[in-house]
Amino acid sequence: MRLQDVRSKTILLAFTVAFVTLALLVTVLVLRQVLVSESAVITDRSLRTQGQELERLLDDQDTTVDELTAETTERILNEYFRSEVATFNKTLLVATGSQVFSQVGRDPAGLTPGIGTLTAQAAADGVVLTNGRSSSGPLRILARPLEARPGLTDGVLIIALSTEDQQDFLNRAFRDAVLVALGTLLVIFPLAWFLAGRFLRPIERLADTAREITAHDLSQRLPTQGTAEVAGLIDSFNAMVDRLEVAVREQRRFLNDASHELRTPLTVIRGHLEMAKNDPAKVDHANAIALTESDRMGRIVDDLLVLARAKQLGFLRMAPVDSDDFLDGILTRVSGMSDHNWVVDAMPLGVFHADVQRLDQAMLNLCVNAARHTPPGGDIGIGAELKTDIFQMWVRDTGEGIPEADQEHIFERFNRGSSERTAGDGAGLGLAIVLAIAEAHGGTVSVDSTCGAGSRFTVTLPTDSKADQDSTAQSTKGG
Repeated sequence: MRLQDVRSKTILLAFTVAFVTLALLVTVLVLRQVLVSESAVITDRSLRTQGQELERLLDDQDTTVDELTAETTERILNEYFRSEVATFNKTLLVATGSQVFSQVGRDPAGLTPGIGTLTAQAAADGVVLTNGRSSSGPLRILARPLEARPGLTDGVLIIALSTEDQQDFLNRAFRDAVLVALGTLLVIFPLAWFLAGRFLRPIERLADTAREITAHDLSQRLPTQGTAEVAGLIDSFNAMVDRLEVAVREQRRFLNDASHELRTPLTVIRGHLEMAKNDPAKVDHANAIALTESDRMGRIVDDLLVLARAKQLGFLRMAPVDSDDFLDGILTRVSGMSDHNWVVDAMPLGVFHADVQRLDQAMLNLCVNAARHTPPGGDIGIGAELKTDIFQMWVRDTGEGIPEADQEHIFERFNRGSSERTAGDGAGLGLAIVLAIAEAHGGTVSVDSTCGAGSRFTVTLPTDSKADQDSTAQSTKGG
């Protein structure tokens, strides 16, 4: 494992552990606060219930005895204290003023606030719930005034409940929660390290594959795996490499084609220049040959560039095209370029989406090809048809036709067919350019030919394809 991979895993692990630690800390603190609040509610409810129980006993006695004497009151208080479990953490007492009338449980020595203060607050405010302390620790205190009765005037019931045990319990619960949180972190640490490695593994493979890819080997691809986001990244990477492979392949093809096709005219130019050097009378002829071959090289380079760019995004600039104006423009341009009889087979009506300049180039290449292989004065027909989802345009000639063996190779680069079709100075790229333009539009090119009767080349395009829209968007960004 490389140092960079370990660093990435460490950073991811650090963020994970920090987030989990923060979450556990917040959870423990919130849990402690909830327990403290709930414990306080339960304590207060218990104190109120105990205070109400003494008042109920006194009220029941009032309804059954005609006259409540001091002895009766004292007896009821003693019965109440006996009915309450005298636990070590609870003190019950009845006080008048600052004097304790009766008590059970712990000695309230050092009670803060004092008995006098509690009785005064209860007399003024009614039931009082407050925190306090004694010599034995923290307390939760209820002070409840009692109605005056014989033997009990200005009496206040005071119940002091020690909260020391509750606090000890809460502290233990908090400590246990912290220990559980630490244990959770110890479990999460190796688990997070494992999951980080598993999550980063596809990305590491992606990086390894990217490093292995060179201009000499673009065949490497990654299998789609991992989470949806990682799988999407891998798919995008593979698609990028696909485009890169096509671009490099086209670049190599361009260089190979250029070196192959330019070698002949360069050899011709060099030969005539060497002859002119030895024979000054041939200088003019050599210059004419050099200019002709230079023009030919320029056309070859232009055609090769078109073929190389046809596979790239932004090759097309899509726009609405009026079909009848398009075909009428083609007819106007070709009618004067040769002594043939140019015929319109069909004139469509309607609008479709395409790159009109590329379609012009394709149709003119087909027309030049037809004129090259049609005898002077022969008919050449052009036409188009616009349907719901396709646009078709064609050029037909009345030439010698194409042998069936040549038809499947007729659209290959530098293919001139049989010897009967090699007349002219074409480089054999015109039909390859037509095919490239059609495929860039998401369309096709077909040929229907009969030897001795002529040929018909038909270009079929979708009227509005998604590939066209994507190409248009890219060309807009690039332009």
